Amino acid sequence: MFLRNIFEALARTGEGKAAVVGWGRGMGHKGHMYLASSVITHANQLGADPYFVVSRTVGKDDPITPEEKLAIYKKVFPEQGHIFQTATDEIPDLTRVLSDLNRQGYTSATIVLGADQVKAFQYLKNYNGKPDKAGNVPYKFDTLDVISRQETSDPSAGEEGPRATPMRAVLMDPTKSEEEQFQVWRDAMNPQVSDDDVRDLMAKAKERMTAMSAPKPKKAKAAPVNELSNDLLGRYKKAAAADASAADKAGDTERANKRFSGIVKATKKQFANDAKGVNEFASGDDGEDPTDNYPCYDCGSTIFLHHTKLCELAEDNAIRDLPSKPGSQHWTGEVPKGLHPIPGLAEEKQRLDPKCWKGYRKSGTKMKGGVRVNNCVPVSEGVENIMDNLINKIIVNEAVQNNRK
Repeated sequence: MFLRNIFEALARTGEGKAAVVGWGRGMGHKGHMYLASSVITHANQLGADPYFVVSRTVGKDDPITPEEKLAIYKKVFPEQGHIFQTATDEIPDLTRVLSDLNRQGYTSATIVLGADQVKAFQYLKNYNGKPDKAGNVPYKFDTLDVISRQETSDPSAGEEGPRATPMRAVLMDPTKSEEEQFQVWRDAMNPQVSDDDVRDLMAKAKERMTAMSAPKPKKAKAAPVNELSNDLLGRYKKAAAADASAADKAGDTERANKRFSGIVKATKKQFANDAKGVNEFASGDDGEDPTDNYPCYDCGSTIFLHHTKLCELAEDNAIRDLPSKPGSQHWTGEVPKGLHPIPGLAEEKQRLDPKCWKGYRKSGTKMKGGVRVNNCVPVSEGVENIMDNLINKIIVNEAVQNNRK
């Protein structure tokens, strides 16, 4: 719905049927005071009730808060302080200001703006008496005008007010002294605003602009899973496996895949926990399938896998001290004295496609005709079997991959 229900209302400034409304944001400098003065003068001329609503905009281009602006207006116009109000959550813009005034009984309204804003706000007249897409009429005035302050008879109509851009720029200019910065602001503000008040506004504006210009800090990452205990990871895997199995039987493959993925990650973190403090070599492939491209060193004519478990199988812990060449997958030096090959290991050919055909999922790899290929299984295959199969294969190089991180 275009127009929300109004729960708050602007404080009425008089008993008339016509209202003259000013709308302001910015730095509270003389130019904004000229606008406020024009609203008061034009309202007196028409016998209307004056309103000046300060928008709630605060940002890098508008670093003075609505409350601070309101205080400036009331200092400059102490006898008309009641006409200055801040926009609210219920009345955040001119459309809703007009709607509220119309609801309060005003039948005529004039909006007074700076000359550079008049054209942009002509749309307000298009809404007058016309329903929005939801069929609601925001407001219906007998007459509604949008004029510039230069069209009023206020004495300041011919005055050119200062611009907010130089006021902001000087605060961020490292070549300007504090006194030079103060002078720019002092000249831009009305004399009713004291020097101390000007310096206070400058300090607040500069602080906010600096904070808004600073790069946003990166969000703190949640504690990594590998800081969890193996006991907790094991309990998670048990619960996830049960849920994955139930999802698979119910035909919810998306949920089953998600749970299965979590089980695999938890298993990897368990291996990482076990591998902490073990000085292993960091080479190999970071492919999707942990069994792809076994990390290895080529010691002469013999291939040695440098995974802890396999080192233990070879009954030769010396392989852990095998020197590596940074950035290289293979080490081509002499075979260290006392180092024994692991029986049955040799280089192998591979043909690993990125994914399996439709209706099948990748579950590790297997040897076929002397070539390592994807082990593709039907999507409906039991989750427990797939899990056991893949977890067994992860053991081949998991510790290596974790030590590379």
